[in-house]
Amino acid sequence: MTCRGHRPPLPLGTFASILVVALVVAGCGANPHAAQATRHPAAQHAAPPKVLRVTGTVTATLVGGQAPAQTFALLGVTMATSSFGWAWATSGPAAEATYGVYTADGGSHFQEAFAAPLRITDVSAPDRDHAYFLENNCLAGCVTQLQLLMAGDATPRTIWSLDGMAAGSLSFPTPQSGYIAAVRSTQGISGAAEILVTHDGGGTFSARPSPCPGQPYASAIDFLEPQQGWLLCGDALPMRTRQRKTLYATTDGGASWTAVASSAAGSLPAAGSVHSLSFTSPTTGFMSLDGYGVLRTTDGGRRWNRVFASQAPQSASQPVAVGFLPGGYGWILRNAAQPFEITADSGRTWQLGDRTPGQVQAVADLGAGHAVAYAESAGSAPTLLETADGGGQWSTAASLPFQAAALVALSQKEIAAASGRGAELSADGGRAWSLQSLPKGWQGVNIGYSSLRQGWLVAHKGDRYALFACASHGCRQLHTSFEPYSIAATGSHSAFADGIDVQGREGIFSTTDGGRHWAESVLPQRIQGLPNPEVYDGAGAKGRLRWLYRQNVLLLSDDGGVAWKLVEIDAPNLIQSATFSSTADGMLVLSSVQGPTLWATSDGGATFRFVK
Repeated sequence: MTCRGHRPPLPLGTFASILVVALVVAGCGANPHAAQATRHPAAQHAAPPKVLRVTGTVTATLVGGQAPAQTFALLGVTMATSSFGWAWATSGPAAEATYGVYTADGGSHFQEAFAAPLRITDVSAPDRDHAYFLENNCLAGCVTQLQLLMAGDATPRTIWSLDGMAAGSLSFPTPQSGYIAAVRSTQGISGAAEILVTHDGGGTFSARPSPCPGQPYASAIDFLEPQQGWLLCGDALPMRTRQRKTLYATTDGGASWTAVASSAAGSLPAAGSVHSLSFTSPTTGFMSLDGYGVLRTTDGGRRWNRVFASQAPQSASQPVAVGFLPGGYGWILRNAAQPFEITADSGRTWQLGDRTPGQVQAVADLGAGHAVAYAESAGSAPTLLETADGGGQWSTAASLPFQAAALVALSQKEIAAASGRGAELSADGGRAWSLQSLPKGWQGVNIGYSSLRQGWLVAHKGDRYALFACASHGCRQLHTSFEPYSIAATGSHSAFADGIDVQGREGIFSTTDGGRHWAESVLPQRIQGLPNPEVYDGAGAKGRLRWLYRQNVLLLSDDGGVAWKLVEIDAPNLIQSATFSSTADGMLVLSSVQGPTLWATSDGGATFRFVK
């Protein structure tokens, strides 16, 4: 049995350390450091210790999750960003009930948000804080309602409801302006088609004539902005293998419509039936036709060509929905076991499923959505990943010739990692590496660098942990008055470390003279004695921002370490990696039985949203 301070080394990402935590805690008793009595570190001339002052405690809320409790059959989707979006789904092929579900990882997983009182027919999300769900029921007289789910709400609220109305499509280009293609119908068969318009977020609607025939669900509507939009109409025919279609455009918010293409004129196919419509600019748009495929226009809708037949053959003939966001990100939804296909290059290439090349083990947040990460996957070399959208999409920057225990990124190009050999350094984004080596028998477990010229390593040899100062000639051991667990560089000669002193107290130790002298701040009682499974301790610094993490507790300071805020992550998972680009923005990797998951905060740790 091992207690804190004497831990067998485990590679980053190994979950075995989590499974033994309960046994370690139970066996260590009230004084987990009693077994360290034989250690006698050399005495140092340290500054007088000061007690750590904690200004507040925050319990972080985790928003989102890894996977839904049940398997959903997706019926439609809309993405607010490349990583975050909403869909509606059933719980099985024959199920009538529908659910509002969301994804925070670009469609790799969907999580239930609510069960709909009526059957959902469409959803529109103008941004990640607003999602409008259109619901219908025509079993005993038609009723339509619009529900709004806002960020932070547990359930949606009904903002509009009307009897004798059936509706199949809506579009909200902004949170305030929305358009619904509807039919006044008592049984959902036919009636007078209308366009319902709101400019106050659904508080009030005005009705405008629609050029579509009065078939409730045979239309798709999409507005690029409150004045410019398109309406795809189709008549309802048996079998839905062929359908007369007409595309209309408006530049005055639906007050008037102009026909721009039709199957009668030969500019739209007669085959297939209307499913979805998506425009990314005044000239470029996409539509999906059930039983036919995906079409694209580059002239505002006058001419359409079939696309994606070679790039996405599984979706080409049976798309359920297609959509694009400005910048090249797009999706195709289809009825299959893996229904979500995505593209990041405007449809030139497509991928199924999880777009992350490997499981993220450690992450370094650089700000403005940029981050780099270390990832591992079975049967292949470790990789260095990069993202420009906060973790929604990752690309492989380089394959690595080593396994990393910790990662520090000074920029997307300047990266330092702790490995079994020492400090691995790259100045070109991971393509080439240099080594500042440890003495024989030592293995790096944590790293702190403020530049690539010199830095710090925490390393172990057997059950001993020590601090090393590293430069071009290699790494030399520092004889400190504490046993270190993690280290963060705050300057060329300054750093702070997490560790345990000779009295068995856990504290923060800081230096400003290259490690010759260290001042101690005792950690708060709340985290004294918390087990730390191997590498799941860490420290970081950026400007005057400091952070520490252990198990499921974060310590954050925005004044250089004078005062600290304690953040408890309300989850059984352990923090495997933590990084911050500002006092508000940061990212966590949480370890779990299913594997590591990535979370992000934009409010200083009060809430964390699931990313991947």
